[in-house]
Amino acid sequence: MSIDLLRHKIDIERGVFSKLSGLRTEQAPGQPADVLALYIEQLITLFDERLMWGSDWPVLTRFGERYDRWFEDARRLAGVSGGREHMLFAGCAQRFYGLSAGDTE
Repeated sequence: MSIDLLRHKIDIERGVFSKLSGLRTEQAPGQPADVLALYIEQLITLFDERLMWGSDWPVLTRFGERYDRWFEDARRLAGVSGGREHMLFAGCAQRFYGLSAGDTE
């Protein structure tokens, strides 16, 4: 399925949100996080400011991963900075769940 067709099916105008979550726990044992780069890139392309980070903690620890390492890998693989990084790791969830900035600290 092409990205354009998928984007149409998601129908961004209807307010569809997604989480960047669960990828690391679904990988084969021993696979590096870098294998996920293309998937993360596509999620960012498809959802942009409607994509929020999901830490997968504590589930990912069952797969031998540490939260801090996965968080840093996700930040690096997302390749976003400034306002876009804030939206991915805080702002989108604040908007989706109706939280104020102080609610997430």
